[in-house]
Amino acid sequence: MEPVKRPWLRRVLTDHWELKMASIVLAVISWHAIRDAISFEMLIRDVKLDTQLRDGMAVLNQSASTVDVTFRGAQDDIQRLEIKNIRAVVDLRGIDRSTTEVISIESKSIEGARGVTVIDINPPRIRFTIDREDEKIVPVKGRITGYPLSGEVESIVCEPSRVTLRGPARQLRLTEEVLTQPIDVEGRVASFGKRVPLISPGDNWVARIDPPEVRVQVAIASKAARRTLEAQTVSAINAPGEIKKITITPAQVTVLLLGPSEELKTVEEAALRTFIECTGLRVGSYELPVQVYLPHSGKIAVTTDPAVVQVTIRE
Repeated sequence: MEPVKRPWLRRVLTDHWELKMASIVLAVISWHAIRDAISFEMLIRDVKLDTQLRDGMAVLNQSASTVDVTFRGAQDDIQRLEIKNIRAVVDLRGIDRSTTEVISIESKSIEGARGVTVIDINPPRIRFTIDREDEKIVPVKGRITGYPLSGEVESIVCEPSRVTLRGPARQLRLTEEVLTQPIDVEGRVASFGKRVPLISPGDNWVARIDPPEVRVQVAIASKAARRTLEAQTVSAINAPGEIKKITITPAQVTVLLLGPSEELKTVEEAALRTFIECTGLRVGSYELPVQVYLPHSGKIAVTTDPAVVQVTIRE
């Protein structure tokens, strides 16, 4: 009796079924392992929009200036992402008139991210209002932040003082100046200069500035402070060998110091000398100015109260 022949499909499914089942299990495990290896995700916020326009056109307004992009990929590829190189490129070169368009931001618009997949962009669509481009020369205004250690900011001078601004005609008519990035003067004690980038005058419209940065000279004027040293004894100075009996009235004076506060703090009262010059004077009464010796006085002005004392010289 001849053996019953099984259909070929049944033979494929039943012959060596243990090996086939093991292969399927291994394939499922491998698939999960591969999926886990490439399923790392990373959200990068505020990816800058880079608009491409035809000559003579400019962005008058846009509903957002950045987008948030979520990437997926292998862990190594995600870690290699350089955020500063990532941008969203929007091609508006097909627009040659003043109009408003809603443009979809697609994964192919994201540049600077290799080896990863874009899985989400937010917002996915942005509204652009396009206008004719114009040109205007505007003054530059410097901005500061913080406070000097002493004194105050006396002036901020930008060089050049005026720049060329290019952008949508309707926005340029409303723009009167361009600002520098904030200049930090916190803790400064002297005037200084530095090159500072300029800021686009609008958050949601694109402007081109020529030149894009200026040199700013910040002048810091020292603010005079006052320090009072009371009951300073006045001494008499004679020439060597002179023996005189000298009476000074009043015998003590008040010393007034005027200058930068940081210098006044360094004055040591013990090093100060208050005196009158009696060299060569004969017996009699005199009104003499009080003199003050103050080592390393720098920019400190010194006065006394009273400024003149009564001096009596006897044999």
